[in-house]
Amino acid sequence: MTRRLTLHRDRLTDDQAQRLKEILARWPALDGTAHQVRAFAELMNNRQGRDLTSG
Repeated sequence: MTRRLTLHRDRLTDDQAQRLKEILARWPALDGTAHQVRAFAELMNNRQGRDLTSG
């Protein structure tokens, strides 16, 4: 599950992407977490750390 959340969506196989979609549909709280993980990864991958706020 961790790998599916942290791997870029373009790198997931169709089966992995479908399974992730099913899991996130069952657990809305995990869906919110997944969104936050992806947003943070995007900041780091695109070197946008300056956009992080303190506090």
